[in-house]
Amino acid sequence: MWAGTGILWAVSGGVSKRFSLFGRAEAASAMAQTKPTIAVIVKDTTSFYWQTVFAGARKAGARRHESYTDHGGARMIFDLRIYTLHNNKFAAWLKLYEEHGHATQVKHCGEPVFYATTEVGQLNQVVHVWKYASQAEREKKRAALMADPAFQSYLQKSRELGAHQNQECRILKSTSFSPL
Repeated sequence: MWAGTGILWAVSGGVSKRFSLFGRAEAASAMAQTKPTIAVIVKDTTSFYWQTVFAGARKAGARRHESYTDHGGARMIFDLRIYTLHNNKFAAWLKLYEEHGHATQVKHCGEPVFYATTEVGQLNQVVHVWKYASQAEREKKRAALMADPAFQSYLQKSRELGAHQNQECRILKSTSFSPL
């Protein structure tokens, strides 16, 4: 058990809640009152990583009425992509994608479920997930994306940068009991 004080963040029903500095007894009481789905103890909430995580939790709470998986009774599919980049080109590739690729991809594929970088474990990875109603919808949207001259221009710049070491792509089907 972790001893000391910190900040307790809890996500319950898609709404993040912040509790101030606490000890072990206060944490147990706070947890019992909120019935959280996810509890996270964070000592430093000012880091870019945690600010991003908390922003995502707030955004998820704002859109909790939306369903990622229910699309007219059919289950959604998810396109999981993991890019491993060269360390010395990681920041340059993120900037390139943000400035030249992201808007075009969102135009054709919709907003990603999430777009993140690794903080712990294998580093220099970009992990992103896109949702689609079906494999056919995914193929149609990705074909339109690949036919877009703006995205082709971005891909050429990305190839010239040479940042990619490896790329993994997986199609995931949500289970019946998954919240996504």
